[in-house]
Amino acid sequence: MAEVAAAYGMTETTVRLACVQHNVDYPRLKRGPKSLVEERKALAEAVRNGRSVSNVAKAFGQPYRTVLIACREQHVKLIRKDVGAMRILAELIRGKHQSAVALELNISRQRVNQVALDASKSGVFAAVEATKARELRST
Repeated sequence: MAEVAAAYGMTETTVRLACVQHNVDYPRLKRGPKSLVEERKALAEAVRNGRSVSNVAKAFGQPYRTVLIACREQHVKLIRKDVGAMRILAELIRGKHQSAVALELNISRQRVNQVALDASKSGVFAAVEATKARELRST
């Protein structure tokens, strides 16, 4: 792995990531228990520094589950980002486009569209427009 990385002027992590993305098997080094512990510490430390579990798993060429186990062993708390429908709806009412909301909240465009359709069917947007019109008339 190191030879390939040096030959192409890349890091070993980049080579591993390319192998994983293109389904290429690469030889794993035989490791003792000490180096396995060190690798798991490195996985957990990367998550502690703010990287997502899936990005760390891809970068290190490890399964998602292994990264979760490493985090649990090293007492790294995972930040779960729950984005509720009300948060999505608030951004849409402020006038943001659906794609911008999805990008900002790191969720799928389909989820934003689903919330927008549900709000439209229930008359939320009509009520917001009526309220804005009433406020304009009263001032």
